[in-house]
Amino acid sequence: GRIWVESEVGTGSTFYFTAKFEFQTEPVKYGKTPTVNLNNMRILVVDDNETNRMILKEMLTSWGSVPSEADNGIAALAELKRAHKSGMDYRLMILDVQMPEMDGFEVAAHVKNDPQISGLPIVILTSSGNGGLRKGKSAEIGVKAFLQKPIKRNELLEAITSAIGDGEDRKKRKWAVAPIAMENLPPVRILLVEDAKDNRMLIQAYIKKTPFKMEIAENGQIAVDKFKTNAYDIVLMDMQMPVMDGYDATRNIRDWERLKELEHTPVVALTAHALKEDTQKSLNAGCDGHLTKPVKKAKLIETIIEYTRSVRKK
Repeated sequence: GRIWVESEVGTGSTFYFTAKFEFQTEPVKYGKTPTVNLNNMRILVVDDNETNRMILKEMLTSWGSVPSEADNGIAALAELKRAHKSGMDYRLMILDVQMPEMDGFEVAAHVKNDPQISGLPIVILTSSGNGGLRKGKSAEIGVKAFLQKPIKRNELLEAITSAIGDGEDRKKRKWAVAPIAMENLPPVRILLVEDAKDNRMLIQAYIKKTPFKMEIAENGQIAVDKFKTNAYDIVLMDMQMPVMDGYDATRNIRDWERLKELEHTPVVALTAHALKEDTQKSLNAGCDGHLTKPVKKAKLIETIIEYTRSVRKK
């Protein structure tokens, strides 16, 4: 075939192409995608390619799950052990095969041989068939399903469904975040900066049964004043507020830390804007992370735990 364009200034362009295809002799058969509840399911995505991780996380998030990521096998194993220790085990791992240092099959084998995480279902992503490993070693290393790149949404959902159990199991199971091991959580000191009363009440309700200690600031100026006179382990910062918004408040906090030579305090942005540009704007202001409203309980607690690891080591 060929491709060409006809264009006229001030009018527009028309693009053409020709291509030859063989006739299809049989109708395409589409399998019915089983229903599975991914709401709040914690899933670890392991791939050394940032774009692949981003695509997978967007798919998983759209289904209500809570994905995290690791860019290599060593980091993935460390994250699985950290999550188990904190009482927030992952329910599934989506694992790329072709990675440096430790490939996906080696990671799967390590998981299978670790009694603390050996029951974790694993979905393997591969750019090649790997037929021998698929047939001969999948059961040995805990691999429940294989996917060929590039990944399609319906194929990913079917693979996840296959990995976590059959239809009867799915009817009985409700995949929610694992109960938090309270004895492993310290009394993290939180400064919540939020002008909306409803949002403040919601977040306070989320942490009610945790040992976290929370103070409230209704706007950025109050937050800066509190930060200068108190010590916090993390700041949850709304970005759109009267008097002083979250961007200016975060910049003021970072300036104060530099002036007083204080340790870096994690600041996580809370915003209703989910675009990449909004996330980058928060990071440019000095935030360490970004949560999109409405904030889910599982994601909020996971984020607090993630950014206060050093507190738990003290």
